[in-house]
Amino acid sequence: MRGILFWLVGLFVAAMTTLVSGSAAAFPGFIVGKSDAKRSIHTGQIVIMRKGDTSVVTVMADYEGPLDSFALVVVVPPDVTEERIKTLKRDFVDRVDQISAPRFHEFYETDPCDPEKPIQLWEWVIKAEDTGFLGMNIGGTGEKRKVPKEMLINVESDYKRQGEYAYTLLAPDQPLGAWLGERGYKAPPTAEQVLRPYLDAGARLVIAEVNPNRVELLGGNRSTLSPIQFWSDKPYDTIPSTVGLLSLSDAQELLVYVLHPDQRYEPKNYEVIYPPTDIHVDPKVEEKMGEFYVALYDRMMKQHPLAFVEEYAWSADKCGQPCATEPLLLNEALSLGGDVFELSVPAEEKQPEPPELTDEEKKKQEEDLKPLKPVERVKAKKELEDERKELYRRKALIARHHYTLSRFHRRYAAKGLPKDPTIGPAGPVRGGVDIPQGPNGESPTDVRPAEENMLQARYIYFHPWKGVINCEKPVRWRWAKKWRTVFKRNKIWIADDLARRNRTLINLDKVIWTPVPALGIKGGQPKPAIDAGADAGAGTEANPEAKKSSCGCRIVGSESSGGLALSGLALLILAVRRRRGGTG
Repeated sequence: MRGILFWLVGLFVAAMTTLVSGSAAAFPGFIVGKSDAKRSIHTGQIVIMRKGDTSVVTVMADYEGPLDSFALVVVVPPDVTEERIKTLKRDFVDRVDQISAPRFHEFYETDPCDPEKPIQLWEWVIKAEDTGFLGMNIGGTGEKRKVPKEMLINVESDYKRQGEYAYTLLAPDQPLGAWLGERGYKAPPTAEQVLRPYLDAGARLVIAEVNPNRVELLGGNRSTLSPIQFWSDKPYDTIPSTVGLLSLSDAQELLVYVLHPDQRYEPKNYEVIYPPTDIHVDPKVEEKMGEFYVALYDRMMKQHPLAFVEEYAWSADKCGQPCATEPLLLNEALSLGGDVFELSVPAEEKQPEPPELTDEEKKKQEEDLKPLKPVERVKAKKELEDERKELYRRKALIARHHYTLSRFHRRYAAKGLPKDPTIGPAGPVRGGVDIPQGPNGESPTDVRPAEENMLQARYIYFHPWKGVINCEKPVRWRWAKKWRTVFKRNKIWIADDLARRNRTLINLDKVIWTPVPALGIKGGQPKPAIDAGADAGAGTEANPEAKKSSCGCRIVGSESSGGLALSGLALLILAVRRRRGGTG
């Protein structure tokens, strides 16, 4: 533990004592090229999986610069070997980002005359009937039976077999400058001197030479680089993010995700703040979530210039409320590091003995096998036994891979990250998950201690009931999933790709309707719902067959896609009638 901390401290000293040409912060290393062209990274993402002392680290960055010959020089812990270095698919890191990103969500008022309990989007499960097309073939006879869900799960990790990198792990006594010079790379003039302190402490250097023909282009001179993964038997508690800060020409996003079996993680040597959540916003934020959130983030940084913002903490078996995507899949967890943890699992745990069949199960098996011929019966019975072994192997594997996902974020310029972040466990928190109440859709906007981690950055808009209310005792202001007559997809808009967003497009004081005194935001826009009486909004999308008379009341910005669609339809019908000479 002390050894790994020592070389990480050495890494920080290195960053503070030299100007490394073409370096990139938020990446535990730097870039070298064969030309003097400028090369930069705008977003660095680090996924750390921890279990016991074992750490699996995945680092990914975008890249801006010429696609000529260049390489990444990465500092890794002392016990990293060539077999412990892999190229991961970018999709796995993107999925972690999507699961944990700030999100926009709309609440709709439930029919005041409907006595049923309101259902939220994340509670709305559509159960497909079993059509029998998924099943095991018993003894090759064509007889089908239901397959346990565990047998349909992908349980294999996945890596890039032919990625864009060619890796070289330097020997402890092999000079970096000489290696680079022999291959035409321009070594920073003071690289050997800067690297010496933590190389003496046992750290090693990995050079990942990039094949430009395999790099995924984003447009212009920007591209994406595949994640590099390495693992260590030591805790990776200090993130060497300050490498290359002195040569950083612009601000950079640092997104850190930690997957731990049961604990939330946060920075320990920086202030940690939480974004305001469950605040009511203008609906135009929906498709501008990235621009909205970077503006909100910049406002937070004015109050807390050296803070990290913790934006998410939740079980990876779930994905927030609402889910912007599905929860982390088993093969994704295995690819991000779970397969490394499997190396230390005893054989008897990997393959537990299935329990004895119950009398009922034996009877059912005999009935299934009875129509078969003797030879077929023996074969089918063996298949069933093998299937049960595989089933319980998979169940044990699934049980070993449950994690809590934490996400914290910092954007900084050259002097904005004075020390390497040290991370550690923290208590569970809750925020952004309460169901709004009352005509104003009120819910807590802060983050507080809790028994279970349920933290997300959620920004919300409300649609009041617009249909006819024709019952004696209506129950108003119950907020839930969208109405059946609203024809819009259940896409959850998230704040992603933050480094490329326009940071001045959104005026927070106009689009945030909930007061946020800590950020100087007064809010005070019209209430999300106005009680206009028993026939409020009659004839709108909530009840398209209702009479046409209406009070004419509406909230500024409350038009839904369904209302707009009906208005457009009415105009189209009117135009057709006029064309035909009709008067209606």
